[in-house]
Amino acid sequence: MHQWKTFDFFEVSRIKAPDDESKSFFESNDISCCCSGSENLFLGSHDGTVRILSSTFKILRTFQAHDVGSIAHMKQVEGTSLLVTIAVKIHNPEVVLKC
Repeated sequence: MHQWKTFDFFEVSRIKAPDDESKSFFESNDISCCCSGSENLFLGSHDGTVRILSSTFKILRTFQAHDVGSIAHMKQVEGTSLLVTIAVKIHNPEVVLKC
């Protein structure tokens, strides 16, 4: 008989939001995509907004990346401060790329 061995690489624990703004954003389930870079977490939303979070999940900055459409993809260009986002409008399949 084979015995399976488990490896516990990390412990699961609930993380508390550092402030009301972060808490309300996470509870809204409005995250459409995410990426990481420069010691931050970038979250894109369905309304075209990007939020930059610290390692403690506090929202550091919010900006409107696209006027209309949901952010479908995001990538920070390595070694730079550029964040590339791609948004898609639901009623219009045309893709918009912004840097």
